[in-house]
Amino acid sequence: MKLGLTFLLATITSLQIALGCDCKQQGDLNEAQKRNYENSELIFMGRVIELNEDGTFKFEILETFKGTKQKYIELKQTHSCSVLPSEDEEYWLVYIDELKNDEPIIISSCGLSRSFRYPCLMNINDLPPPPPPSDAFLQLESEILMSEHRTKSLEILKAEIEQLRNWRSEK
Repeated sequence: MKLGLTFLLATITSLQIALGCDCKQQGDLNEAQKRNYENSELIFMGRVIELNEDGTFKFEILETFKGTKQKYIELKQTHSCSVLPSEDEEYWLVYIDELKNDEPIIISSCGLSRSFRYPCLMNINDLPPPPPPSDAFLQLESEILMSEHRTKSLEILKAEIEQLRNWRSEK
């Protein structure tokens, strides 16, 4: 029995490690923004206009900060470390590392790409507060904390977009 339980736990742990993303901490936000700007081939603000069951989705590009301007771009979720927008995530800031003609274009969950609806940066120590507790008053306090955190994250996103506009105009 002990051997079977040990084997099961080892298998589950190995599976989680195999499926997990190996994101490196981005460090300081300003450094991460500059590094992601320099290392991205395309950066844009866009609106999700199509979500398909095969993991593909399409953006209408509203503003290009770096790279060749285009009206639309189709991307694909290819693995657990690539992003797939949900129906309620309409507007995004997107960083694309590479554009290859023969491979699907992905948004890495390890980068700075994020929706306006969920603007938290998971790899910059910007995690949202934990889920609300069952006590009603504590849940209210938790909702206030989550609201404050989202507001702060939106302000960071706005400042980042302004910085991207500045870097674009300097070129």
